[in-house]
Amino acid sequence: MTQLTRYLIADLANTSPNRLDFPSDERSQRALKASKFTIDTDSNKVSNEILLQIVSLDNMSQSRLTRLDDLLAADDMDAVGADRLRGRQQRIVRNVNLEDDDQGGNNQQQQSTSGNHNSYYKLTLQDCFGNLIYGIEVEKLSFLTGNNQKSGFPIQLGSKILIHNNTEIISGVLLLSPSKIDYLGGMVPSWNLGLDKKHIQLLKDELEEIKAQG
Repeated sequence: MTQLTRYLIADLANTSPNRLDFPSDERSQRALKASKFTIDTDSNKVSNEILLQIVSLDNMSQSRLTRLDDLLAADDMDAVGADRLRGRQQRIVRNVNLEDDDQGGNNQQQQSTSGNHNSYYKLTLQDCFGNLIYGIEVEKLSFLTGNNQKSGFPIQLGSKILIHNNTEIISGVLLLSPSKIDYLGGMVPSWNLGLDKKHIQLLKDELEEIKAQG
């Protein structure tokens, strides 16, 4: 007997469709139907409702260095004052957030639970066939307004969304607004193991690459 995996916790692109379990509720049945369609990045609109999973998030409202500082502050307060990736320029952050010091000394300790109401994200999305597409918030999405987890993200990677029919695509990028998305939740467990460390290393690598190019 084939063991089924709930679609909300499955890696959709790497799980055989006949091993995915879609419950009988209305939203899950919509997801089942949407899982049969692929994203067409050459089109200017989504032609059918599509099931996607969130592979990664990029906070476009904060610099990579700020995000790295916040993650390091959560991981190890003593590491924040190190001279990182800036040659001779040091950014010392101990008990205050130098970019928003009106919150006083609690800001760094609370960074992992800070809200994202004013942050706008670029999302890397994947359909059930492994095709990738970027999406950007053109209106704030409620599921991305919550508190950051230790990973530095407000949600777990591998969360599932339904993209509605007629959602605009410009230059291969989905334009995301609340009226065009249903957030289903979920995760891919393996993607979230040690995600804080992975996120830190990713930002360090990106900053090193930028430094090398400069």
